[in-house]
Amino acid sequence: MYDIWRIIKLSPLIALRKAIDIYIAPKSNKIDMFNHSTYCDINLKQNNILLYHIFPVPEIEGLLPYQKIILEESQQICKHNFRLLSSEYKHVELQIINSPELKEYDSHTAARALVECVPNKENREHAQKFIPLLSPEYYLIDWQIDFNSGFAWDISLPSKNITYGHTIGADIKVPWELGRMQHLVNLAFAFAVSLNEKKSEEAAEVLKEYCNQIVDFYISNPPHLGTQWMTTMDVALRAVNLSVSYSFFLQYGANFSAEFKVLFNNLLSDHKHFIRNYLEWSSGMRGNHYLAGVSGLLILACYLPMSNENDEIIKFALSQILQDISYQFHTDGGNFEASTSYHRFAAEMVFYSLTAFFSLPKSRLRSLNNLDLKDIKLLPDFSISLNEGVVKSLAAMFHFLAAIAYPNGALPQIGDNDSGFFVAVSPYSTALSVGHSKNEPQNARRLLAFFSGYFHDIFGAENNIFYQSNKIEYETGKSLRNKSSIDFNPQPLMALNNYMLQSYIPNHINKFSDFGVYIVYKEKYQLIFKCGRIGQHGKGGHDHNDQLSFELSIKGSPVIIDAGTCCYTSNPALRTEVRSVT
Repeated sequence: MYDIWRIIKLSPLIALRKAIDIYIAPKSNKIDMFNHSTYCDINLKQNNILLYHIFPVPEIEGLLPYQKIILEESQQICKHNFRLLSSEYKHVELQIINSPELKEYDSHTAARALVECVPNKENREHAQKFIPLLSPEYYLIDWQIDFNSGFAWDISLPSKNITYGHTIGADIKVPWELGRMQHLVNLAFAFAVSLNEKKSEEAAEVLKEYCNQIVDFYISNPPHLGTQWMTTMDVALRAVNLSVSYSFFLQYGANFSAEFKVLFNNLLSDHKHFIRNYLEWSSGMRGNHYLAGVSGLLILACYLPMSNENDEIIKFALSQILQDISYQFHTDGGNFEASTSYHRFAAEMVFYSLTAFFSLPKSRLRSLNNLDLKDIKLLPDFSISLNEGVVKSLAAMFHFLAAIAYPNGALPQIGDNDSGFFVAVSPYSTALSVGHSKNEPQNARRLLAFFSGYFHDIFGAENNIFYQSNKIEYETGKSLRNKSSIDFNPQPLMALNNYMLQSYIPNHINKFSDFGVYIVYKEKYQLIFKCGRIGQHGKGGHDHNDQLSFELSIKGSPVIIDAGTCCYTSNPALRTEVRSVT
């Protein structure tokens, strides 16, 4: 009944646009997934798939203080134990059934049994070519299962036909979270640490696991089938983490076989074309999903070799990100989703993708010599000129993040929180309480340290609280800036400098009226309360119906907090209830 009422309320123009979006536009990208291969099959023309290493790896000296965390995380990943949207590690292993030939386990036989479930002869034949790349003793991961509830989706179904929310307790965000493959970067750090300790066998095992997991994903998840190709946002996050982790391994000295390079090249091509063709945009709304898509597309194209196609992708994605900075962020810096966690998430997408573009070598930028956007231009020497409006927007969004975060980097619970993050370019741990450790990927101090390190000429290390608590992120940002050649007015950032050097300013009120949050500081007390407009320009989205709700902290430690929604898709009715006023 509610859906019918929403349709009735649509204006004729919007209804027509939605009809075009649904029934006409997708036909140009229609995939025949039952009769033709959905994989890209491109001959590898370059010796290296990634010609550019955009994000610099942390120096080994920076990794050593995190060595224990890195190796513990790596050991869990290699055992296929994952802690995603859960309080404990869960072992994830594919159970092959109805396969009489599988009497004694080996990955090749198991993979062939899995591939036979794919309803497409060409996909099956393509995947089977790469099965020999798996180590025989490797156990396949189940990429379709919510390993917290045990419910699994069907790999043979077209991604567009998969439904969720109808089985209580089954949360599709769990396989989506695993499929983002954000854990792969930690394997690169473990590889580097093991080599530094002269433990070449351990380093080789980590590298082998990395390759096995990528081959496993490739043959287990043909494009457009199963849960892993349902949302472009998740495909984009996976593309970024694949590119960054592969680049990190190379920078730390890893070597990959020619056969693996062919597979990896095809895998990135699958991702690039999927993202470009299925960006989550509609005439009625675009949000963090669209921003993730274009941000991921920009970073992926920056890593890939120079070509007319990649050049056009860079120009397109860059223009869309700049456009959406003003669309998705208020003038006070807060994100229009009306969620503190999604603000941090979206700020990561914007800043990481822009700085990836800024760090391109001038030899690469020359191929973009006709780039002439309103906010970003190439100067005659191929340095990048930033419009002051972009700098003001970055200053505002990071001012908001610095103001809203508790001194330990945790964020107050305002709006939805799906524990998402874009990419971690420094070591992190999942073994601690989310948001309460500087090693958590969602901790705001990591991003703030990276931001202040990138603009180290303005936010110096001395007395910088983010440098003191997250030195490795600061240094990584600084290294990235040293690769960049940008021209900008520093005044908006200089005005932010005094605030960035303090955890909070006592006895005053911080007002963010566009976002609708106010922060009252009184001696040792900090009160944060919500009072403002509905998120997503009135559509709600990741907002909660919690006007005048508040959180209170004493000496930086929260004592009255909002518990959040506790679930996403595993119990839609419960989520609706806890987001409401009741």
